[in-house]
Order: sequence, then C-alpha cells, then structure tokens
Amino acid sequence: MTQVLEDKNEADVFCVDYGKSEFIGYDDLISMPVALRRMPFQAIECTCLDIEPLNIQWKDDVCDEFFDLFCDGVYQAQVG
Repeated sequence: MTQVLEDKNEADVFCVDYGKSEFIGYDDLISMPVALRRMPFQAIECTCLDIEPLNIQWKDDVCDEFFDLFCDGVYQAQVG
C-alpha cells in the first residue's frame, strides 16, 4: 500500500507483478500471508531492446495490440 485515502475508503496499492498502482476499496483488501511477505518479488521489470515508435510516441491501437499479444503469457528472457 502506498497511500490511504480515508475520505474515499480506498488505498493506493502498488501491484509488483504488473508494475502499476491501483486504487482498491477497503472492502476488497486482504492481508497477505506472512510467508508470502518474506519472499522476494517474483516479477522483473524489463523493456524491449531497440524498439521505438515510428513517430514521437506509440499509437493507442499499437499499444492495445502489443498488450493483447504479450500480456498474461509466460516468456523466457536473456539477461546480459
């Protein structure tokens, strides 16, 4: 949890597996088991090497397609 918004009954939660923050209602929060809190994170932030948009930034439809192709999959990476 990175921030608590008491007036909205929400907490800002950083999701280490997806690398993003989300506002979650208090009623949807649960305590993480102690055994899991002691484990190192299982996700690693990464980027694609030498891939750049044709223009200044990526178009929304290209981002959507990339998401559809590569999210929720299991991939192998080389760390060099």
